[in-house]
Amino acid sequence: LRVETPAGKREEFEPNQEECLELMENVKTKLEEINNLINSEATDEELIENFENPDDESCFFCGYRPICPKYKKEIWPKLDKEDRYDLDLFGKISKNKVSDNLRWLDLNDKHGDTFSIKLKNTKEFDHSDLSNLKIDDEVGIFYLKRDRRGFFKGVKRTRLYKYV
Repeated sequence: LRVETPAGKREEFEPNQEECLELMENVKTKLEEINNLINSEATDEELIENFENPDDESCFFCGYRPICPKYKKEIWPKLDKEDRYDLDLFGKISKNKVSDNLRWLDLNDKHGDTFSIKLKNTKEFDHSDLSNLKIDDEVGIFYLKRDRRGFFKGVKRTRLYKYV
């Protein structure tokens, strides 16, 4: 049996019925715990604290990460922003310009780093709705891709969130 992890690594192993049944029971137990937490009156922070071992790989596929304080405060700051192919960025807009089919955004993060982003207007990603963003708006841009020349580009799942 060959399995591909969310990070794209392929692993092969021989299935073992006992291990598979044990894994299934663990998944059912964890799902029940999560559902009980969700149905409780816990705060978002308490819910997040109860999820096990958040890390770069598991957080990347989580749809909650744009508003997840643990991701923004603990996971994201540790990521290598220079060499990553897939990237999320947080910051305040310091530039928002349009030219032909390109939009230039500069984001300044809280550590003083500036990220210059060139978003190409493609059939997968239309940046025209970003014209209402203003200087100093705080945003998060998720699922950016970096091309061979180092430019960021929006893809089908790229999302931009303005924080208020």
